Amino acid sequence: DGRLATWDPPYLERIDGAWLLGHRSEKELQALFDEMDRLPGVRRVHQEQGRIWRRGLGPAREPFGFVDGIAVQRFFSGRPPLDTALDQVFCQDELHGGTFLVLRKLEQNVRLFRECQAQLERTRGPDEARRLVEGLVGRRESGTPLTQHRGPNGFDFADDPAGRRCPFHAHIRRSNPRAVRNDGGPALRLVRRGVVFGADDALNDTAGAAGGVGLLFLAYMHSLDTFRTMQGNWLAYAHFQMSVITTPQVLFIYVIQLYLVIF
Repeated sequence: DGRLATWDPPYLERIDGAWLLGHRSEKELQALFDEMDRLPGVRRVHQEQGRIWRRGLGPAREPFGFVDGIAVQRFFSGRPPLDTALDQVFCQDELHGGTFLVLRKLEQNVRLFRECQAQLERTRGPDEARRLVEGLVGRRESGTPLTQHRGPNGFDFADDPAGRRCPFHAHIRRSNPRAVRNDGGPALRLVRRGVVFGADDALNDTAGAAGGVGLLFLAYMHSLDTFRTMQGNWLAYAHFQMSVITTPQVLFIYVIQLYLVIF
């Protein structure tokens, strides 16, 4: 379908693995990269740099301006994990103890997004324009879900079966419908993390960046069928495509044994 033509060139090369490095200090982070580069037999094919992006001291946001990272699962914080059981993350067959990692790069055309919103405001009025834009996400810009909820991520769609408050095309409804499988098993879950990529001047451009900014999305799962179901069956139907706004780059990385990931 020509989608590979939109990929960054390094992702068209052979990639045998991925290193996830993180640190609060840029200096210490660079030291980690230098140490990795000194390892025998290791050649760095490509480097993606992501970070948490905020407006001042406010909450983390994605480039369109919506509060992001609300539904992040936690396994080592001393609190119960959110939504995801470990058996949905770690393989249970001959790869027991391992997991699958999906890296997805999404470029966002913030300028076009804002221009479309401004046009809606002129033709439909500001309130209707805001409602339509929030309907794309399923949350208000503050992160509050459009449907009934118990906390920022404790919600389902049982009270909105017709999609009057949270449309069926909303991102949170398409990617996580809070449903059970046909065999009665638990709903599909991904352990995911998303960080923003892009230069400061582009992210903070008052007119919005026309490219070069977006999200680096990482997801862990016990089977790639989980991602295929979400991406292929739930998100990629023609009715839901928004290729004018986002361009996906997906890299599947098979991790035989996951010992420690710092990100």
